[in-house]
Amino acid sequence: MTCHKLAAASFQLLSLVSFLLFLNPDSSIFLEATTIFANSNTADDERSNAACIEEERKALLEFKRDLQDPLLALHYWVGKDCCNWHGIVCNNQTVPLPTSIGNLSNLHNLDLSSNSTSGPLPTSIGNLSNLQNLDLSSNSISGPLPTWIGSLSNLQNLYLSFNSIFGPLPTSIGSLSNLQNLYLFSYSISCPLPTSIGNLSNLQNLYLSSNSISGPLPTSIGNLSNLQSLYLSWNSISGPLPTSIGSLSNLQSLDLSSNSKMNGTIPESIGQLRELEHKYLDCCSWEVFISENHFQNTSRLHTFSLSSEASNSLVFNVSHVWIPIFNLKILYITDSKLMDTAFPMWLRSQKFLNILILQRLGISDIIPDWFWRFSPFLQYMSLSHNQLRGNLPKSVSSTLQNVSMKNNSLVGSLPLWPNVTQLSLASNRFSGPLPLNIGHEMSKLVFLDLSRNYFSGNIPRDWTG
Repeated sequence: MTCHKLAAASFQLLSLVSFLLFLNPDSSIFLEATTIFANSNTADDERSNAACIEEERKALLEFKRDLQDPLLALHYWVGKDCCNWHGIVCNNQTVPLPTSIGNLSNLHNLDLSSNSTSGPLPTSIGNLSNLQNLDLSSNSISGPLPTWIGSLSNLQNLYLSFNSIFGPLPTSIGSLSNLQNLYLFSYSISCPLPTSIGNLSNLQNLYLSSNSISGPLPTSIGNLSNLQSLYLSWNSISGPLPTSIGSLSNLQSLDLSSNSKMNGTIPESIGQLRELEHKYLDCCSWEVFISENHFQNTSRLHTFSLSSEASNSLVFNVSHVWIPIFNLKILYITDSKLMDTAFPMWLRSQKFLNILILQRLGISDIIPDWFWRFSPFLQYMSLSHNQLRGNLPKSVSSTLQNVSMKNNSLVGSLPLWPNVTQLSLASNRFSGPLPLNIGHEMSKLVFLDLSRNYFSGNIPRDWTG
């Protein structure tokens, strides 16, 4: 008999009884190919008052179904209270992983996510040479990520997010040549990424967001030819984006947002990412001219965000007659400078936009008539903090719900847009009396900001109750 599956566990068990694989009906727990032991004759007075959690009971039953039990040691695993089952001890305390786990030499899948596991990872896990899936996310595991992690040569999926692991990502991580998914977000991983990460030739998803990764991205990251998702947001990465990023021919999602130390250029090679659908480059400190070449082959792009915390260092420079090859659903560009301060005509081609944010771009123009109905899907729109002039239209697309036009130079009377729920027109030059029927015409309105304008007259009665 070989161990082919360890049921997903979130058990709060005193002796990590989730490792039970083959039972002696008396007390010892053993496997033909392993020697992991857990004492199951714990006295009743040692059991805590912790209640059996339904999710845990179902997982134990699934574990039982996947087990050969010729001695019927688990025959009495019945009833609602799994804490009274033979061999199960429940409590509410955190427990470390036992060193003996390393004896499960045939183990393929180990899932102890959302458990109460604490302490450092035992060195013996490095002996699990057949392990393919390791999920210890959402626990209280502490200490550095050990170098022996590289000895798990058959590992395909590694999930260690939401723990208390700290320190650098070890160079040995590059030895996991079969790794497909690496999830280590919300850690305290520090130091630059090791160059060896470029050796993970089968890696498809790399999630390292919300850490303390520093230094520039290694050029070797361009070797990850099978990578589909790269999430490195909320770190301390610095320097420019390496040109090798353009070699990630299968990349679909790129998130480098909220790396305030990431400065320098965004290479035009990023425009070669034909499969790219989501590109997040906001809240960095870019110093670059963004041109049409940065989008040359990105026909699948659906989401694009861009901003720079470095004043006037990011310039969006595209032709006034540019027609992009993509169709965006979400567009977010802020704190940048447009080479052409006229209203961007290329937006007219974006028929599927749902969210549009163009703030602090220095747009100095009258909003064209076509803008208010160019996308039948537009729900959220912000053109605040520009130098927009002119009047607002009397009607807009029925899908538009949230509008912010504050801090511009717009004039005229207050428009009545019946489907809008949130409207901010603060710090403009609107004037005249407030419409007496606004409560009726804009009955869906839940937020309205008209401060710092030139409105006159009385406040409508239905506003005052």
